[in-house]
Amino acid sequence: MLVEIAETPDFAHLVAGGRAAVGPDTDWTCRFLATGLAPGREYWYRFVDEHGFASRTGRTLTAPADDADTAVRFAFASCQAPNESSLQAYRRMLFEDERAPAEQRLQFVLHLGDFIYEVTWYAEDNPGGTFRGRRLRDRYRFPDGEKVGNFHLPVSLEDYRTLYRSYLEDPDLQDARARWPFVCVWDNHEFAWAGYQSQYVAPGVNRPSQRKKVIANQAWWEFIPARVVKPGDPAVDRFDPPAVEDTPITRFDADGLGDEPNNLAAIRSLRIQRTLRFGRNVELFLTDHHSFRSPAPDGSAFGVPGTRFVSPESVEEILDAGRTYDGGHPPDTIAFLGQALPNPAKDGPAQTYLGREQREWLLERLGASTARWKIWGHSFGTLTLHSDYQHLPAGTGVAWPDNQPGQDSPAGVYSADSVAYALYKHACLGPDPLCGDRHEPLDPAGADIPMVLFWNWARPSVPADLQPRLGPCVLADTTPIPAWRRFTAALSGTWNDFWSGSQPDRLDVHREKCPPILTILEQQLDDPHEVRLELSQPTAMSDADKVSDWSTRFILPPLQFGPEWD
Repeated sequence: MLVEIAETPDFAHLVAGGRAAVGPDTDWTCRFLATGLAPGREYWYRFVDEHGFASRTGRTLTAPADDADTAVRFAFASCQAPNESSLQAYRRMLFEDERAPAEQRLQFVLHLGDFIYEVTWYAEDNPGGTFRGRRLRDRYRFPDGEKVGNFHLPVSLEDYRTLYRSYLEDPDLQDARARWPFVCVWDNHEFAWAGYQSQYVAPGVNRPSQRKKVIANQAWWEFIPARVVKPGDPAVDRFDPPAVEDTPITRFDADGLGDEPNNLAAIRSLRIQRTLRFGRNVELFLTDHHSFRSPAPDGSAFGVPGTRFVSPESVEEILDAGRTYDGGHPPDTIAFLGQALPNPAKDGPAQTYLGREQREWLLERLGASTARWKIWGHSFGTLTLHSDYQHLPAGTGVAWPDNQPGQDSPAGVYSADSVAYALYKHACLGPDPLCGDRHEPLDPAGADIPMVLFWNWARPSVPADLQPRLGPCVLADTTPIPAWRRFTAALSGTWNDFWSGSQPDRLDVHREKCPPILTILEQQLDDPHEVRLELSQPTAMSDADKVSDWSTRFILPPLQFGPEWD
């Protein structure tokens, strides 16, 4: 393929180009690294075959020069599934961006994972061919897949390629990728629903899958443009898959990393952790939260009847800390519903999703960064999620144990806390996680469902001298709650109540017809982390429609990070 890059969409003057190989071994995809382009510029590109037939025209933008003191504007997205009608945000992004003044247009899209969903339903698998009230569309069928329970799962490279091809047939996604450069990381579904390292875990499935991990990485490489570390010659844009066998992982090191050789070869076949710099103001840090994730202890015995995906906070803290709990003295049993159940985590490592090597890399790069804003592209979120099941009214049928909240945490809260405390200890200012994976859209017609937002700083397993001493936030009633950063949030409801005493950092949230917008503005006071809160109500639902869900904590259209925010 002939590659042409120009300064104008009519290609009157080519500024770069060359040739890229394309063929069946890459599923007819190709990659081309353009060099010599000016920073902070708009370019157009296209591919032309040997017969002179050209592809559609793509548009891209280069990042500002490292010393450019300029604002950076971008949007972020995650969790798209066109067969479930979950791919509609791009059309609005395109509509607004095409009509915006040039200085307010997006420079790139940050995709935080679940670009595909490897676990899927076909329409005939669900009653009425619907899921969550939406019609299931037969966008694809796996040529080699397997069915487990009610789900269809990929088993071959062609199956994973089929997913990417079908998703990219969506016209809105095509238009978005043709208008903006995409910066991508993966979450779980690019490989396995609940997997870790090269272990494939999904409902009814838990088996070593080193070969599937490699082919999932290969398909991601073929369809996602990104400069990442791959096997083989780094000068050749081709994925050379390592030869691996599906072998049980029986031994894990102190950080939960399986030392089985095929596992190590599979998870290292593609390394997506990287940083990208956008002028003086923004540096983007991207990490992989599943390839080095520790295996979670079996906490199935601690589910409260009548609930899903949630356990009492004290149980989750013990399971999460493993053998490091209580200074290295984890209990042999855990009190639960009047019983003393064996502690399945007492001999295991503290949970991590980064792994030691990647965590050390992230901390080193964050500490060395000179950017005003250090954006951490996080595929599932850093906050601990709590639900006040202990306050459920009578008659719900849920007998919640103890007077403590329920906790639904991603595995690796310990790892996330290690990053947060290290940043605080070394006075690393400006870190800001942007999070995906929260399937919590604003629902103006939703019921009055209690939800909780929690700033979880103090952990029993963290030494007191590493727990941050933060200045208070001030709301209208001057109730103090700790926070560590400035952000703009959209909450799925209104402020209902504050807690004080032993838990001054939790607040309840209830949905209302028009969710409020919470803006936290930084104040340069005695403590650089001290912030002040402002709460405002959208004037119309058109404003509320623009906000993201509360857990991702940012307003769409996206924030503008610039020197005026320093």
